[in-house]
Amino acid sequence: MTMQDTSRGAPGEPATMGVAPVPHPARRPLLLPLIIVLTALVGGWGVWQAVNPLFASVGPGHGTRTAAPSIAVRTVDGGHFSLAAQRGTVVVVYSMAAWCIACVPEAIALGQMARAARASDVVTLLVDESPVSDTPAAVRAFRTRTRAPARSWVIDRGGAIARAYGVAALETTIVIDRAGRVAGRYRTPLDVDALRRAIGRAT
Repeated sequence: MTMQDTSRGAPGEPATMGVAPVPHPARRPLLLPLIIVLTALVGGWGVWQAVNPLFASVGPGHGTRTAAPSIAVRTVDGGHFSLAAQRGTVVVVYSMAAWCIACVPEAIALGQMARAARASDVVTLLVDESPVSDTPAAVRAFRTRTRAPARSWVIDRGGAIARAYGVAALETTIVIDRAGRVAGRYRTPLDVDALRRAIGRAT
């Protein structure tokens, strides 16, 4: 009894001589490197956002302060806010929305700071950047939830304030010094202590 020769192919096919066929090189998947690169980019962006408050001075050059764009707008209570009229005081502008739960802590912190400061020291302006969905009544309800003292609340109709100040996201805080110049821009929420430090840098 002889062992069957398995090296011979089917009739009409060449014999393989018992040598296994050489596999083609596997194609390296492109998806994994792409995921790694995207993850690194997102992580780097997150780190930059986290440390961004350390680089508070804004404007061209090395910390040069530029004139703050004009703001003249009606408040949700029917009054009028003019940035030009606040010259000589520090103005804190906070971008928020009435539906933004994450905006509540800093709105409360701004209220606490306003209660502790004299009216001549700091003026706070909370700017609702969701004019399509938010109404004056919604903003007033948000103000009640955050236990706010007397502050100026406005709705940025048409997004004019956001465009003028380069605001691309909610929870952006801009500090304007007594001379009417942009002294700091913060893209992460600030508590009372951080707000006081930001105001201190503006004076």
